[in-house]
Amino acid sequence: MQESYSSVEDMLIGDVQSGILNKENFVRDAAKEIDAKIGVRYQTPVDLAILERHSRLLLERINNHIASGRFLMAANAGDDSIHSYGRMLVREAYQELELIANGSLPLEGADVQDWLTDTTGPTIRSQDEESALDAFYAPVLGGRLVRSPWEPGGMS
Repeated sequence: MQESYSSVEDMLIGDVQSGILNKENFVRDAAKEIDAKIGVRYQTPVDLAILERHSRLLLERINNHIASGRFLMAANAGDDSIHSYGRMLVREAYQELELIANGSLPLEGADVQDWLTDTTGPTIRSQDEESALDAFYAPVLGGRLVRSPWEPGGMS
């Protein structure tokens, strides 16, 4: 099983080095962030092999941006220009993740969460003995009860 959607070699960090920071951890943590954000819509981790090419490239890009941005911010806290670049990468990645999570930017080929596809209508059922609508209108109509098509315990 894959641990991330990209690799250390794909990071957008140029020649920035930091001996104490493990780049692999940044890549792996970025993938976990992605899974946490899109897990409400897609089964995670997303299998890159089943994705359409454009969706696979999008996930790889987001993973690269988050990992690179977090690394640059951690390695260069004193250099405002590099730190700002890292912050911009993370911000762009999060904007794309939001679009994926809310369904505006679908991951073509990814397995959608079951709860999104199982139902075709309301999922709340009332177990009341009488329709709230009928109970409201009965006194208004002078005791004449006009029955709605609602039946206790179900929505049909």
